[in-house]
Amino acid sequence: MEKTEEIKTAHIFLLILLAVSLCAATETFYDRNGSETGHCNFETQIKKVCYDVDGIRTGWKEYSGNREESYDKDGEYEGFCERHGTEKRCYDADRIFTGKIETTSDGSETYYDNSGSMTGRIINVGGGRFDVIENDGTRIGSINR
Repeated sequence: MEKTEEIKTAHIFLLILLAVSLCAATETFYDRNGSETGHCNFETQIKKVCYDVDGIRTGWKEYSGNREESYDKDGEYEGFCERHGTEKRCYDADRIFTGKIETTSDGSETYYDNSGSMTGRIINVGGGRFDVIENDGTRIGSINR
């Protein structure tokens, strides 16, 4: 019985460690030439704040359950996305459907507008790097996660 308690305690510790590491995660954005254009990082467990390359805040997202709400640099509400399985459906501030994002198990994403046309992709290329691809196949940048 004592061994089982030790294993449970170890699992709880690992889950807490994982949660803390996820909250400290930073995404860094680059243009097609590899120049940094900005970054986002979690400043609390539910708030991810984004900055341009000069360190000026450009906006943030707040997460709650399966929902993420977006705000611009001045705190104006821009809209939200709700996750349903591997799909996120997105709406503007007036609750008008703007499109969806489909996510695969490796973290790659495909973006669609409100008519269902693909607008671009973010493809996992390994090592924590994701290429940002326009719908015509042009690589326009990358993200390190």
